[in-house]
Amino acid sequence: MSDFKLTIAPPLKPSEIPSEESILAAGRSILDSIPTWKRGKTFHKNSVQTFSRSKAAGDGANWHVRVSEHGSEDATFDEFWSKLGNDKAINEKECVIHFLLLDFVSNILRFVPNIKKVTQIKQISPTQSIWTLYYTFPPPVSPRVFTVLQTTYLNNNSPRTGYCSFQCLYAYTQSKWL
Repeated sequence: MSDFKLTIAPPLKPSEIPSEESILAAGRSILDSIPTWKRGKTFHKNSVQTFSRSKAAGDGANWHVRVSEHGSEDATFDEFWSKLGNDKAINEKECVIHFLLLDFVSNILRFVPNIKKVTQIKQISPTQSIWTLYYTFPPPVSPRVFTVLQTTYLNNNSPRTGYCSFQCLYAYTQSKWL
């Protein structure tokens, strides 16, 4: 198994991107560990539960996640996957849906008003692409550009599952726009 970890530090160069299998294995490891994380606040009439984990060795920051479960009355699997597995960066900005799926469990259904611009930089494969996301924040935080690698995996066996990983490649302040 690879030693690759999903983290925000140190940033990766495109030439250092590991195999899709390594990225997905790292993502599944994080998802599997969420039940052991510290429970936080709930939102939307207790339908969304937050969790956090302190920074571990090799992490660039603490981890935070929101978990919610959705039934067929909310959306079909295909509707969820169309926002997660296809151009997720654009969907996060324009379609206001941002979530992870694990056995029909989704994470983070929310609006992200801080994203002002999303650009696809490179399509590596049908399941991997590099994006830049331009965020603005209230003062005193400067605007930021995050360059991320999106890796997706769709398992069509029953029950259908899908995974999406967003790995930060670079983060820049506005003065260092790509």
